[in-house]
Amino acid sequence: MAILALAPAAFMGWQLSRISQTGIEDAVAELHIKLAERRAEGVSDYIKNIDDKMVFTLAALQQKGVDWNTRQTFLRSLIESHPDIEVVAILRSGMEIIKVYNPTLVADSPNKSHAESPVYKMFKDVRQRTLSLRPRRDAAPQLVLYYPLSEFTEIRVTMLLNSLWESITAERVGSSGFAILIGKTGHPLIYPPDRLNVKFGESIIQWEIASQALKARSVGVSDYVGPDGVEQVGAYAPVPVIDGAVIIQQPKADAYLAVSQMYRTAMLIIIVICVAAIGVAIFMARTLTRPLLDLTRTAETISEDKFPEPVKITTGDELQTFSETFNLMIGRLKDYAEMQAGKSAAVLYSMGDGIVITEDKKGIQLANRKALEFVGIKSFDAIKGKTLADILSDGSELAAAFKEVSADPKEAGAQEAVMKEVDLSTEDRRQFLRVSAYQLISPSKKNVIGVVTVIQDVTLIKELDSMKEEFLLSITHDLRNPLGSITGFLEFLRKGVAGELNKQQQSMVDSMIKSSNRLMTMVNNILDVAKMEDQNIALHLGKASLNEIGQHPIEILGALAQRRGIELKLDAAGEYEANVDASQIERVTTNLVGNAIKFAPDDGHVIIHIEDRGEEFRFCVEDNGPGIPASHLEKIFGKFEQVPGQKRGGTGLGLTISKKFVEAHKGRIWVESDYGKGSRFYFILPKGLEQDEEGNVYLGKPAEKDA
Repeated sequence: MAILALAPAAFMGWQLSRISQTGIEDAVAELHIKLAERRAEGVSDYIKNIDDKMVFTLAALQQKGVDWNTRQTFLRSLIESHPDIEVVAILRSGMEIIKVYNPTLVADSPNKSHAESPVYKMFKDVRQRTLSLRPRRDAAPQLVLYYPLSEFTEIRVTMLLNSLWESITAERVGSSGFAILIGKTGHPLIYPPDRLNVKFGESIIQWEIASQALKARSVGVSDYVGPDGVEQVGAYAPVPVIDGAVIIQQPKADAYLAVSQMYRTAMLIIIVICVAAIGVAIFMARTLTRPLLDLTRTAETISEDKFPEPVKITTGDELQTFSETFNLMIGRLKDYAEMQAGKSAAVLYSMGDGIVITEDKKGIQLANRKALEFVGIKSFDAIKGKTLADILSDGSELAAAFKEVSADPKEAGAQEAVMKEVDLSTEDRRQFLRVSAYQLISPSKKNVIGVVTVIQDVTLIKELDSMKEEFLLSITHDLRNPLGSITGFLEFLRKGVAGELNKQQQSMVDSMIKSSNRLMTMVNNILDVAKMEDQNIALHLGKASLNEIGQHPIEILGALAQRRGIELKLDAAGEYEANVDASQIERVTTNLVGNAIKFAPDDGHVIIHIEDRGEEFRFCVEDNGPGIPASHLEKIFGKFEQVPGQKRGGTGLGLTISKKFVEAHKGRIWVESDYGKGSRFYFILPKGLEQDEEGNVYLGKPAEKDA
């Protein structure tokens, strides 16, 4: 209501300020026009004064019987009559024959020809007074005049327009306005050097006001934007005698400073009046609506899961009855919330995993007992509102784990969720923690509002894994000797040491030998992995043919592939050699090809590609089998890992061993797969591998050892 009442008064004040603004703007435009006219008249009068002097001088020189000495005296008198004249010379066909100069402006010089001067050529065509203005850098321009003296002679006058320069450059309009004299091409002739931001020799014809001034035949005004982006106002007056114009230019903000001040003052008064009126109206409204506002604020507080003191309203009417009912509802909601909070706190307190809830803008909002125990904090109040980075020391493994998993939290249950394991074991006890992070999603809006960080103590799992590996290693080690004996005695039987075997017996012995060899390979794989984890792999580098290494699994497994109609071939563009441990790389290729044959369909294909890629060789074993799910592309190289739902067999250690062999060669192994279409196992071997006397493998020159 207050705004509606004040609107007409505010509009009237605004209209009055607009009328005053228009009047001042008109006055500024009229001032600019008068200044431009005055300066234009000054330039015209200056040129006319020179013309008058020259008319008198020409009349004197054209009298009969005037000798050359007298003519020189007339010319000297002309120079003395005007301080801006530099040189006056009588020419014949453009060549100076008599010359008088002002020693204060120019030095003496030999007579010269002006026949090739463009201005002289213009004069020669018309044989009338011809003038030209030449701008000079930050100085008065030079005026060149030609007058006919006789049929074969003419007078050339050069002047420096110093007096015009001083009067025009001294013109000031307001605090930052100034005057400019421009020629017919738009080049500035006279201007204040400290105010006109234009390179010497550059035309300002592209300025809107300059273009208008050179086309106009009378004075005019213009509002335009200068090349520096500043709004300008100005006026112009043509100077026909030089085909130029005088421009008065002033920044709009400076020209209308009084208007702006008046407008701001008027607006300030109107605003003060409006604010005062609105303040009074608000005060009266608050007095009437304060009880409702108290109820509203209390309801908003409850929506934030906070329960304030009961609302006290003593109006003695329906509002008081409503507030009493409202206070009763608050009490019941508070009791229910405390009951639910107690249950949630009990659940979180009893959990064996640490839970930390961090909201985007509020920091840590919840941490259970186990989480505080893991990070070494006694009280939740010490970390509330902070971030995990704030409470953990920089450089610690736990801090790095929190930072890594929190960088890209996933939805709960996502297979690609990032997990990081941290070893916090000491001399007194072993402890392994697994840290993972998930998105905290609002149940109502379904948007992400923070991160839930889960800390699990996996020490027992790690110890069980260690015990399992130790047990498996012990069993396989104990199996190795009996298996060797079994294989040896089976070989004796096959060779007939214990007597000749019939075909059925021979077939049975062959099957037992294959099974025992397969079991021995499994045992050796398990022992090899254990040995690799305990110590570095010993390499025996030597020059080897990569083509032969690629051909090796074809020779070993060709018969197996042929029985199933699988095409097995080598694809290499040339003969390649590298410094590698041939036996280990053959084992890698054989393992990859064996896996490919196992999973390739009947009548499928397995191709071994070898490429020279500049600083390294790349092997690729390609098949058209069922492929590998994206979730297992990284896991497949882990110990005992096999793809669920596919053919099973072996120990799941072949790829683990292959990875360790490739990495021992400073290489890298990985897999790419289009699920349902096949897989491509790649590994690269860098060129230039060398080995020192101690068996260490390096690329290029070995690191220098300390003396």
